[in-house]
Amino acid sequence: MKKFTSLFLAFLLIASTFCFTSTEVFAKTVSKGKLSSSVSSSIYVGNKASIKTKYNKKKVTKGITYKSSNKEVASVSKNGVVKALKKGTTNITVKYKKKTVKIKVTVKNKKNAEYGTVVTTMPDWENYIEDNWRWAKAVFTWKKLNNTDNYYWSIKISYNMDEEKEKEWEKYALPVITPPDGEYEGQTITKKAWVWLP
Repeated sequence: MKKFTSLFLAFLLIASTFCFTSTEVFAKTVSKGKLSSSVSSSIYVGNKASIKTKYNKKKVTKGITYKSSNKEVASVSKNGVVKALKKGTTNITVKYKKKTVKIKVTVKNKKNAEYGTVVTTMPDWENYIEDNWRWAKAVFTWKKLNNTDNYYWSIKISYNMDEEKEKEWEKYALPVITPPDGEYEGQTITKKAWVWLP
């Protein structure tokens, strides 16, 4: 039982890591001798990613120089922060202690959700970078109208947003996530939704 519990907790930890991964994923690591540098291999226009550098497996932050081969696509600051400017590719040269590594970075056009876009699974954070998703949980209870043969959905909503956005959330999300009418007497259905509300 203890072994199963440990495995289950480990699974949850791994799953949560995937769900809430930062947009700055160090997917690209280039090494040459004792020098290695890591940065996201692809970033979206208007966003930034920091280069992480190690020498002899120890993190270094000083004495490093950076250069972008295509400054129109992405620039790089003296502190190793890459800023994506337009779609394309560039090579970032990292120099430290007479050692050099080059990292290829791809800049992509950002995919923007349209106002009112609703998703019932967690948004694709890599494509939708800005924090404009408003989340709420709706619990639908199928109830019989008093003294009639008619049923209706009773709805309780837990918001994760300010009151200003509640009506907009209801306007866009409820029509999408409300269950269809059917034989649900006594049942409750819980649904979650994220709505793009800049």
